[in-house]
Amino acid sequence: MKPPATRMKDINPSLIRRLFDLAQGIEGIISLGIGEPDFDTPEHIKNAAKQALDDNFTHYTPVPGTLELRVAIADYLNEAYGLDYKPESEIVLTCGATEALHDIMLAYVKGDEVLVPDPGFLGYPEYVRMAEGKPVWYPCPEKNGFQPDLDTLNELVTKKTVMIIINSPCNPTGAVFERKTLEGIAEIAIDNDLLIVTDEVYEKFIYEGKHIPIASLGVADRTILVNGFSKTFSMTGWRLGYICGDAEVINAVNIAHMFTTVTTPSFAQKAALTALKGPKESIKEMKDEYRWRRDFFVKELNTIENISCIIPNGAFYAFPNISAFGKTSVEFSEYLIEKAKVVTVPGNAFGSNIGEGHVRMSYACTRENLKEALSRIKDVLSI
Repeated sequence: MKPPATRMKDINPSLIRRLFDLAQGIEGIISLGIGEPDFDTPEHIKNAAKQALDDNFTHYTPVPGTLELRVAIADYLNEAYGLDYKPESEIVLTCGATEALHDIMLAYVKGDEVLVPDPGFLGYPEYVRMAEGKPVWYPCPEKNGFQPDLDTLNELVTKKTVMIIINSPCNPTGAVFERKTLEGIAEIAIDNDLLIVTDEVYEKFIYEGKHIPIASLGVADRTILVNGFSKTFSMTGWRLGYICGDAEVINAVNIAHMFTTVTTPSFAQKAALTALKGPKESIKEMKDEYRWRRDFFVKELNTIENISCIIPNGAFYAFPNISAFGKTSVEFSEYLIEKAKVVTVPGNAFGSNIGEGHVRMSYACTRENLKEALSRIKDVLSI
């Protein structure tokens, strides 16, 4: 049988899925590994989808999505952050932020280098590799609060570099990039004529400070903004994301989107429209609950000998340092599954340099499960 294309040999299967597979069949397992809200989609959003189905709104929409939804996205970004995107030509709907990132790489990368954060979302380097590009990790050291090291970032730029990927609030660290950090990245992009791809799916979950879109710092023309409905509205299974950028950029990305999925589900777009225009109480409720969990969880983690954890300012992840145990991140995660029946994600899944020596723990689970998980972790690590 003919082997897969050579581009696939460098694609790394998700360590998250490997750990989940390892946990299958273990009775009483508690997962701190999943990266999605544990809240249900609000009723008014679900009802909008039901109504769309009843109205037979089940056919293809325009490739970039319905104009009314793109208008709503443009209005939201303008009202919230003063960003001025033209809905007709500068916004495209995608099947989640995942497809958005994939389409961007297909449109702009082939044999090029892309700067990706370490630690950073494990999908970034794989999207680059699938587009036959080369991911180059830039450090976001723990000693900097997981903010990027701008001097090293600048030094990593070569003639082959085409873009920088940033993610704030960050998965897996929860870091929220400061204005001076974003201004430094913007300056590097301008000096080297680079695109900036900014993943902002956790923008509504910031506990100290506020979200600053890098596009608002004088680089809107070279910024490709990625966001979606999965985290903010607890709509992970609905698979709705979007890309905003210069019309020339969106035209290229929209071609990749057209030949990847054609368009996003029509009735889900109606639900997303209601999410943007309807009540927002659910966002505050989730944020308040995540803040409580974060404060409790990180405080308790820091009482465990040989664990240290920076307080994350955003998202819903803790990224404790476990290097003092003398185990690799994978060994530590496997140990917790076997002995404590608790699933975590090895830090090296998010970057083999700085990510190693950490594990990602999601506090997007109930208070009861957090308390029980902590109790089990304390028991097995005190042996």
